[in-house]
Amino acid sequence: MTSLDDLLSSSDTQTNTRPRSVRQELFFKAGDEAYVTFMSKIDYKDDPMWSTLSFFSWYEPITRKAYQLLDDPKSNKEHLPPMEDRERLNFRIKNMFALWVYVHGVLHEQYEDGYEMVEVNNVKKFKEPVKDYKLLALGYGHQGATRAALKDIQEKWDGDLTKGVIKVRRDGDGLQTSYRLTDTNRTDELPSEPHEFQDVLEYYQEKYGEIWQPTREQSSQQIEVKKEASLDSEISELF
Repeated sequence: MTSLDDLLSSSDTQTNTRPRSVRQELFFKAGDEAYVTFMSKIDYKDDPMWSTLSFFSWYEPITRKAYQLLDDPKSNKEHLPPMEDRERLNFRIKNMFALWVYVHGVLHEQYEDGYEMVEVNNVKKFKEPVKDYKLLALGYGHQGATRAALKDIQEKWDGDLTKGVIKVRRDGDGLQTSYRLTDTNRTDELPSEPHEFQDVLEYYQEKYGEIWQPTREQSSQQIEVKKEASLDSEISELF
């Protein structure tokens, strides 16, 4: 079996043809905690449920707007910033990977319509029972922290990243954003109804083949792995 390190380093993917989809990504705000089940073991490169990705990313300090474009042969690169402006715009390439996940629910720190107030470890949170399939895109993190976290979970779960529920938490805003990736002891079940998934790379070719301006919450995808006390017994009652 190809190692996780080799798979996440690979840029070879396959595509197929499906109808154009609505946006189906999972985005985070600071303090959000999502409880997800991976729909791919990430154990072979031709699995259409996941893909490596590469994005052009830049930031216009005058307008304070961030921009992204998928680095792909099908993308429209006509309006990329000229070379002489790239240093000023902090132009860079972000290597990421994305996969389908089932989102059991999200705990938020801020209230929005439709959220339910709950108390977790004596801290007030707001519950959003998503109960749906979403696309989760992750950066590799500082010094490969994401890979290390996934390999750790892979070892704990007998090589199967789909075996349980993983918590993904966002902290901070903008360039100070970090994510925590943690395995849990939850045993949530997936829906019994069949679901048709779009090829992951095809989805990103559709949505990011033209220059895209993310919101502040959507613009950073760096993963930082931190150990923390488990609250699984308390959280499992919420969703």
